Amino acid sequence: MQVNCCHANPSTACAPQTGTLRRWLAHTLMAAGVATLIACGGGSSAPATAPQPATASAVIGPAGGTLVGPDGVQVIVPPAALAQATEIVVSREGSGAPELGGLKLISAIYAVTPHGTEFAESARISIPFNPVDVAPGTQPIVIKSQPGGAWTALVSEVAGTALAADTSGLSYYAVGTCVLSTSVSVPGPDPLLACPSQHSMKLELLDASGLALPALRNSNGLSIPVLTITAPTQLRVRFSYSRPPSNRLDQVTLTTYGATFGAMTPVGWPNNRPLGGPSESPVLAGYQMEDTFVVDPSTVPLASQAGGTKLRFFARVETQVDAFFPGCVCFKPASWGYEAEIAVRVIFAAPPPPPVVTHTVGGGISGLTGAGLVLRNNGADNLAVAANASAFTFPSPVTAGSAYNVTVFAQPAGQTCTVANGSGTANANITNVTVNCIPTFTVGGNVSGLVGTGLVLQNNGGDNLAFTASGAFSFATKLAANTNYAVSVLTQPSGQICTVTNGSGTVTANVSNIVVTCASASGGGLALVANTGADTLLIFHVDAGTGALSALGSVPAGRSPSAVVISPNGLYAYVGHGASGQVQSFSINATAGVLTPLGSPVGGVPDKLAMDPLGRFLWGIDYGFSTISALSIASNGVLDLIASDIAASGNPSAIQAHPSGNFVYVASDVSNALSVYDVNPSTGALTLTPGGLANAVLGSRSMAVHPNGSVLYAASEGGANVGAFSINGGTGALAVVSYTPTGGAASSVVVHPNGTFAYVVLGLSEIGIYSINPATGALTLSGTPVSGGGNIALRLAINAAGTRLYLMNGGVSTLQPSVSAFVVSDAGATLTPLGAPTPAGAAGTFATDIALTP
Repeated sequence: MQVNCCHANPSTACAPQTGTLRRWLAHTLMAAGVATLIACGGGSSAPATAPQPATASAVIGPAGGTLVGPDGVQVIVPPAALAQATEIVVSREGSGAPELGGLKLISAIYAVTPHGTEFAESARISIPFNPVDVAPGTQPIVIKSQPGGAWTALVSEVAGTALAADTSGLSYYAVGTCVLSTSVSVPGPDPLLACPSQHSMKLELLDASGLALPALRNSNGLSIPVLTITAPTQLRVRFSYSRPPSNRLDQVTLTTYGATFGAMTPVGWPNNRPLGGPSESPVLAGYQMEDTFVVDPSTVPLASQAGGTKLRFFARVETQVDAFFPGCVCFKPASWGYEAEIAVRVIFAAPPPPPVVTHTVGGGISGLTGAGLVLRNNGADNLAVAANASAFTFPSPVTAGSAYNVTVFAQPAGQTCTVANGSGTANANITNVTVNCIPTFTVGGNVSGLVGTGLVLQNNGGDNLAFTASGAFSFATKLAANTNYAVSVLTQPSGQICTVTNGSGTVTANVSNIVVTCASASGGGLALVANTGADTLLIFHVDAGTGALSALGSVPAGRSPSAVVISPNGLYAYVGHGASGQVQSFSINATAGVLTPLGSPVGGVPDKLAMDPLGRFLWGIDYGFSTISALSIASNGVLDLIASDIAASGNPSAIQAHPSGNFVYVASDVSNALSVYDVNPSTGALTLTPGGLANAVLGSRSMAVHPNGSVLYAASEGGANVGAFSINGGTGALAVVSYTPTGGAASSVVVHPNGTFAYVVLGLSEIGIYSINPATGALTLSGTPVSGGGNIALRLAINAAGTRLYLMNGGVSTLQPSVSAFVVSDAGATLTPLGAPTPAGAAGTFATDIALTP
C-alpha cells in the first residue's frame, strides 16, 4: 500500500484508533508477499549522526544460505531462490537511496547488492532496531527502495530485537516510521474512518472447490504455495476490497491488474472498474470478484519447467477524495493507493502414463493324459499343465499389441504335444491356441554277438546310443505315433562289423524287433564294381587283414550298368542301368559273397546314384533328360518309385546326399551350377531350395561331404580344381570357401572318415592327398601325389574304418579296367600301394563305379 502525504495530528492520531500498523498491513496485504508503498511528503529525517560504513559479503548459490551483515542485519536466502552462485554484499550505506519524505528512520540504511537481483523464492531480511526509538502511536516497518525509485513498506513483524520482512529482491533497506503532524485540522464527520488503516484489500488463489490455498511457510518462514501441473489447468483468483460505508470517497477504481507468467490466459476480469459512487453519496462497504486463468504446460519453455516457474498475480486500486479530515491530512488528494499480490510456484510434472492394457494368452488342450506337460510363452513364461487338463491360460498377460509365442517346453509322460495357432500379436485376449497331445513310443531291439568296443547306433540320423555289450536296447528319444524311424550303425565296434535288420518303419506301437548282429571283421567285406561294357556287376572279397581284393564272380546287371551303391547296413545293393533307364536291387550275403536280385528292375535314373545315409531313400540323375528320380526303400530292400521327373539344372553330372539325410546336392554340366534340394523325410521327394550356387563348378563328376556335414567338396574336370563350399546346417545353403588347383582334371573326391584328409583323382593316373583346414574346410596339397598304378583313374572309395582306399581304373580300348588298393596310415596322411591292381573286366570293357560294404 502506498500512502502519499500521510501526516497525522498527535491528538487525533490514526494508529491508536484503528489498531497497529501491523494489523492494518495484515488486512491490506497478502501473506504470500504484499507490497505496501509509502511516499509521505516532507524533508529527510535521517539520524543526525550516521554510523560509519561497514560491509559484509557472502557467495550464495541454489542451495541457499544466510548472510550476516553490519549491525546484525541478516539476509536469509532459501533453496532455489537463486539459479546460480551470486556474491551478495550488505553495506551500511545510504548514498544513492531516494529521499525519505515524511519517513523517520530508526535504523541505518543498508544497501543489499547487487541491486535489482530478483529471487525465485521470497527471501527474508532482518534488521535490528531499538524499540525506544519508536514514537508513541506509530508502528515500525521495514522499508525498501531501488536507486531512483520510491520507498515501499513491507509486511513486517518483530523478531526479538529485529524487524523482519519477506522480500523479492535486493535493494536499499531500513526500519522507519511515519512522521505525525500537529498543525492541520480539517472539519468533517467521523474523520478517523478516512485513515488508510480503515481500508483493506487482498488477493487469494483458490482451489477447484473455491477454497483459498493456505499460505504455507517453511522453517525459515519463506515459502509460497506449490502446485503440480501435468496438463492445461484452470486457476481461480479472488480479489477483495473493503472500507467503511460512511467513508465519503468519490470513487475507488481497480487501476492495475494482471499476472506475470507466459503460459497464462486471463478470462473476464476487467481493468479500471469503478468500485464506488459519486461524491457525497453512499458507497458500498466492499467489493469482490473472481477470475479464471488457464495454465498450459505446453507453452512454457523446457528450461523453465525443470525447477518450476513462479506465477504472480497482482492488483492495485486508487481512491479519490474530495474532503480533508482531521488526523489524516493529504497534500495530494488523489494519492491513496493500495497494492496486493499473491505468488505460487508451479511445478510441471510429466503426465501420468496411460494405463497399460494387457491381454491373456491361452487356449484348449486335447488328448492330454500324461503328467509333466509344461508350456512356455515368449521363451520365458512357463506354465505347468496337469494331466487330463482341457484348457490353459498363462498367468502372466502380455502387453496389448505385443507378440506371443506358445511352445512346448516339456513333454508329458508317454506323449508328444504339438502347438497350433501358437504365435501372433495380442490385440485382444488370446483363446485360440490349441495343444494336441498324442502317444509316443519307444524304438529298440536287441544287439547280439558284440565283443568289440565302440559300437554306436543312430535313429533318424541322431539320438546316438553307445554299447559296451550285447543285449536289449531302446533309444532315449520316443517317437510320436505315425512317425518314421530308421536305425543305422554310426560307428562299428573294433574288430567287428554289425548289421541292422528291421531297422526302419513307421511307429504305431513300441518298436522292439530291431536286430543288430555283430560278427568278426576277419572275414572281410565285399567290393562291387559296375562294368558297363560287360553288363555285369563284379564281386570282390576284401581281405579283413590286408584289404587285398580277390574276385568272387559277377552277376548280370542289365544293360550298361553305370552306378552302384550299397545300403548302410550292407544288406542291399542297387545298380543303375544306363541303357535301360532302370534300377536293379540285390540282396547281399557278405559271408558267402553272393548277390541275389530282388524282383524286377524299377524305373529310375541310371547315370549316377546317391543313397540316403539312413537307408530310406535312393536318388538318381538322368544326364540326358535333366531330371532326378526319387525312390523309397522298404525294410526288405525293395524299391518303390516316388518321382521320376524332378527338374534339374542342365545335364546333371553328379549327385551327393548330406550325412543328415536332409539335403541332396546336384552338379550340372551345362550351367556349372550346384543345386540344393530339401528331402521330404516321409517320402524322400526333393524340393529345390534357393541355397544353391550358379557357375560354381565346371564339369563335376564327383562330390563328397565332410563327415560332420559342414563342407561340400566338388571335383572339377573342366576347371582342374576342387571346390570347397560351406553348408548351412539349417537350410543346406552353400557358400564358396575356396578352389584348390589340381594341375589336371579332377574326376573323383572322397573324404577320410576322420575328416582330416581328402583324396582326389588327378588327371589319368594319380591321387592327390589334401589336408583339410579344420576351421574353414579349405584343402591344401600334402606331399607328392601318389601313382594310381593303373590307367584312366576314375573313381575312389574308402572303407568305413578309413584304413583302405580303392581306385577304380576305367580302362578303354585295349586297356583293361582294374582296381588299385592302398593302405591308409598316419591318420590318413599316407597312402601305400597294396600290390598290383586287380583286374575288373576284360580289355575293351569299361568300369564306371565302385562301392564297398560297411
